[in-house]
Amino acid sequence: MRWATLFGTRVEAFGREMRRGTIEPDNLDLLIGQQCRLLSIARSSFYYAPKGETEQNLELMRQIDEQFLETPFFGVRQMN
Repeated sequence: MRWATLFGTRVEAFGREMRRGTIEPDNLDLLIGQQCRLLSIARSSFYYAPKGETEQNLELMRQIDEQFLETPFFGVRQMN
């Protein structure tokens, strides 16, 4: 529903995280799906929980950063 407004302001004007935070899971009058529809967010984004980075991925990113600082003129092919 693109026309949904909250206090005279289009719901989309508020950030997704702010809209996600306004959902009340314990509300008996409006189901979570209905609240998500009213707030113009996907229901799956309400249930999504970021996992974070693995130790292995962090180590690889550190090595790439270190190599880039040593040789900033390298392109993608030289970094491989």
